[in-house]
Amino acid sequence: MASTPPPLHAVMVPLPAQGHINPSFHLAKLLAARGFFITFINTQWTEERIFRPPNDATAISNRLQRQGMHFRFLSLPDGLPPHHPRFLIVHEFFQALHKLSPAMIRLLQSTADEAPPITCIIADSLFASTEEVATVLGVPRVIFWTFSCSASIAFTNSRLLLDKGLIPVNVKEAQRPENLITCLPGNIPPVKPTDLMIFLRNKSDPMFEIVLYISDKQKKADYMLVNTIEELEGLGAVTGLSNGCPALTVGPVFFPEFLQASDSSVNISTSLWEDDLDCLKWLDRQEPSSVLYVSFGSIAVMPMDQLHELALGLEASEQPFLWVVRIDIADGHAAVLPEGFCERIHGRGLLVDWAPQLKVVAHPSVGGFLTHNGWNSTLESISMGVPMIGWPLWAEQYHNTRLCKEIWRIGMDIESRLEDDNVLVTREEVEKVVRMMMTGDEGSELRERALKLKEAATKANEPSSCDNWKSERKVWRRLHRHGFTNYMEKLHGSKKSMSQGFAKRWNNNKVTLFGETWKLDEDLVAEVTSLQREGTKFYRDRKFAVEVIKNFPKSDEEKVRLAKKDNVSYYLPHQKGRVDDVDKENMDVEAGSEEEQGKATDDEVENEKKAVAGEEEEVQRKVYVEKPDSNPIFLDRRNVAQNTMEEVNPNSMSST
Repeated sequence: MASTPPPLHAVMVPLPAQGHINPSFHLAKLLAARGFFITFINTQWTEERIFRPPNDATAISNRLQRQGMHFRFLSLPDGLPPHHPRFLIVHEFFQALHKLSPAMIRLLQSTADEAPPITCIIADSLFASTEEVATVLGVPRVIFWTFSCSASIAFTNSRLLLDKGLIPVNVKEAQRPENLITCLPGNIPPVKPTDLMIFLRNKSDPMFEIVLYISDKQKKADYMLVNTIEELEGLGAVTGLSNGCPALTVGPVFFPEFLQASDSSVNISTSLWEDDLDCLKWLDRQEPSSVLYVSFGSIAVMPMDQLHELALGLEASEQPFLWVVRIDIADGHAAVLPEGFCERIHGRGLLVDWAPQLKVVAHPSVGGFLTHNGWNSTLESISMGVPMIGWPLWAEQYHNTRLCKEIWRIGMDIESRLEDDNVLVTREEVEKVVRMMMTGDEGSELRERALKLKEAATKANEPSSCDNWKSERKVWRRLHRHGFTNYMEKLHGSKKSMSQGFAKRWNNNKVTLFGETWKLDEDLVAEVTSLQREGTKFYRDRKFAVEVIKNFPKSDEEKVRLAKKDNVSYYLPHQKGRVDDVDKENMDVEAGSEEEQGKATDDEVENEKKAVAGEEEEVQRKVYVEKPDSNPIFLDRRNVAQNTMEEVNPNSMSST
C-alpha cells in the first residue's frame, strides 16, 4: 500500500503590525481549511498582545484543530527593547526586522521535527529578511501583498521610479497634470507622485533607502498572492505585479469566513487591541445607513488640535457616529477631547477604544466610513458596500483614497489636504463633508456604486469562484517536491533569476515564450485548448512549442506571411531562431524537411542535457504559459516535461 504523503506545510510570516497580521491569519485559515499545516510566526512583542489569557497560543491552536485546521504558533524576539514604540519610530522597527533571518532560520530548524517538511514560506511583502530564510532552507518564497495591486506595483518599482528621477517626490510640483506617473506596468491608472509611499518624499528620510531595499527583495519572489479582487483592479494589474513570476488574487481573504457566518473570528481574534463588543448593541438601536463610522486604524496618530477640530466637526454635523479613539491616537498619547464634548453628543455619538471593525462596517445601520484608507479598511468597506471619506495619513493610504474617489467613485476626500497634508482641517470642513456623505445626494450616489462593488466582491468569493482552490492545491504540491529549487538554480544559474523563465498571461492569443512574443493563430489555440481539456494544462518547455507548432496545418509560407502581417514571431521547427518580420523570398522554406526538423529538436534536447549537467552553454530558460481562465501554477520540469511531450507526439520524443 502506498504511503500517505505528508500534508503541505506553509510557514506564514506576517509583518508584526495589526493591518498585516489580520489578513495573513485569514489567508492561513483558508489554507488550513484546505489541508495545509500552518506555522504562524509572530514576534514575541505581538504574540503577547494577540494571545491574551486565557486565549494563549496553545489554546488557540487547540480551538483551530477542533475546526479541522492544523496550526502551530511560534515566536521570536524582534530585537527591540520592550518599551520601544515600534511603528512610531518606523525606520528602527524595519531595521530590526531586517536582522531577523538568522533567528528565524534557527527557530524553524530547531522545531523541524514538530511539523511536516516545509513546502513554502508565505511572507508579508514588506518582510524582506524572509528572502534569506527561504534561500537557506531551500524552499520557495511566496510574497503576500496586503496592499492593493496598483499600490503594490508602485512600491515594487521604487527603483525604477528613482532611476527615472520621479522620486524623491517634489510635493509642490506633484499636482501638475504633466507630472503624472505613467511608466508603471500593469495598465494601472496614472499615479500622482503624492500617491506614492509617503516615505519616498524625502531622500533624507531613513525609510527612503529601506523602501528601495525592500522593493529589491520583492523582485526575488517565486510566487505572489495579492489581497485584492481581480474585478476591482483588472487582470492587467495582477500581470503587471507578477514581474515574471506567477501572481494570483486571493482577496478579500476575510470574506469566505464572513459569508459562511462562522463564529471562529469571534473566538479567535488576532487584534492587538481589545474589541468593545458593546458598540454592536448600540448600532442595533440606530436607523439603517444612518451612522458614520470613524476610525484611523491601529497605527496612525494625529496632533491634539486636529483631534479637537474633528470632534467639534462631528458634533456640528448632527449625524450619529461611532468613533474609535485609541488610547495612543494623540501623537502616541491619550486624547483629551474638548470640554463637555462627550456630554453633548451622548446618545447620538459613541466613543470606543477599539471596535470589531468588520462587524461594524457590515452592520446595516452604518452608512459611511471616515477612514485613513488603509487597504484592509478600504477592502472591508468595499466588500460591505459602504462609501468612504478618505483622510489618509501615511504609507500608501493616499493612493487608496484617490482610487476610491476618482477611479471607483465610491468615496470623498478632505479637499484642504490635497495641497498640504499637514494643514489643520477645520471643524467647518469636517461638518460639511460628513453632511454631504450622510444626507446629501452625492453620498446617496456613492452608496449605490459601493453596493455594486459589493456584488463583485461577493461574487469573487462564491463557492463556484472558489473551486480554483482545488487546482491551486497542486501549486503547493509541486513546490513540495524535493530538489525543485536546486534544479531551478542549476538551470538558471541562481535563485535570483528563477522567475525570469516564466511567461506572462495569454493576451489576445499572444504569449511571451522564452523571452519573445509569439502569435498563436486559431489552429494553435485549438491545438492547445484540446490538450488542455485532456489534462495537459500548462506548458513550460521550448520542446513543447517545437512539437506543437511543427504539427501546424498551415504551411511554412503561411506562417511567415502571418508573422510579417502581425509583426510578431513564430518558431519554425527547422529554424534555430525566430521569424521576425522577414521576407518570404529571403527564406529557405525548403529547409523545413522532416529530417532537419528532427535535427533541430534533437539539438535542443542535447542543449538541455548540457544545461542540467552544469555546462556553461547558453540554453533557453524554463517557460511558463498559462491557460487564460486558470490560475498560475508551478510545475517541476523534470517530472512533467516528458509526459507532456509524449501526449503531444509520442513518436518524436527523445529520452532525457
